[in-house]
Amino acid sequence: LESVAGYYLAWAGIGIAMSLTLYEPAFATLTRWFERDRGRAMLLVTIAAGFASTIFLPLSGLLVERLAWRDAVLVLAATLAVLTIPFHALVLRRRPEDLGLVVDGERSGDGEPGVRTRVSNPGMNLQWVLRDQTFWWLAGSFVIQSFAGVAVIVIMIPYLTGRGDDPAFAAAAAGLIGAAQVAARILATMFGKYVSTVTLIAAVFALQAIALGVLIGWQERQGILLAVIMLGAGRGAVTLMRPQLIADFYGRTHFGAISGTLAGFLTLSGSLAPIGIGLAYAAIGSYAPLLWGMAAMSTLAAAAMLVAGQHRRRTLPESAQRPDGAYS
Repeated sequence: LESVAGYYLAWAGIGIAMSLTLYEPAFATLTRWFERDRGRAMLLVTIAAGFASTIFLPLSGLLVERLAWRDAVLVLAATLAVLTIPFHALVLRRRPEDLGLVVDGERSGDGEPGVRTRVSNPGMNLQWVLRDQTFWWLAGSFVIQSFAGVAVIVIMIPYLTGRGDDPAFAAAAAGLIGAAQVAARILATMFGKYVSTVTLIAAVFALQAIALGVLIGWQERQGILLAVIMLGAGRGAVTLMRPQLIADFYGRTHFGAISGTLAGFLTLSGSLAPIGIGLAYAAIGSYAPLLWGMAAMSTLAAAAMLVAGQHRRRTLPESAQRPDGAYS
């Protein structure tokens, strides 16, 4: 495609393909297949996905150097097709019921000794959820944090270079945000056994605010590195905990529709963040006040998450609450 319209059309197609194959549909599939081991299953998927850029950014650079970018794209497309399409077409199934199983791979009442049949909570449908105040508190919390998180990434490098750091260090520091995500997901899964998901997410949002304070106030490189590690850890943990929270609150049957709706709000928020932060910088002319504003937004997101948890406890029967503060 040689035209500008064709270029945008290609990117629109890539965006649609990404929305149909990345985390949201993967989490929807895992939620249908796992309940007791859902956290571990999501952790394994996100750890594997966390190494995608580690593998394919250098590989892409090598292919572009050897073949030029057009041929490199064709090689990557062929690799993707060979490694993913047959597996999805021949092996993957939408529901365990398609194989005569129920959640967590157990047999569905075949009468064999020692086989435990479990009936998972069917959950609420999207129409009910959209009338639930708790959902809107959750959505508001995640949307606010999504805007703040994307905005911070947009201004990170210009903020660091503008205050005197060299571009190579600024780029390396920003790259640590991605590297810190994998370790944070492991820690989040470990702490999730002892702390409710709502409390853990609120704590992570508060940690993001603290990280921005460190980034502004600690001018030495040690402070910058600590701040970006904290920011990356927060992003990684929330990616893993958000689908678990939706599944805990609303069940597995309609998880895809509910999670997809929330993801739509987050995508819109993330799309508006670069525009909004750019306009704000044009009006103010300084990055530090914008970072303080993002810290305030993270604090607000943490508060909204706690309100969502309190509202959920008030509206949920006591028999449906688990001892650890989560919800069944």
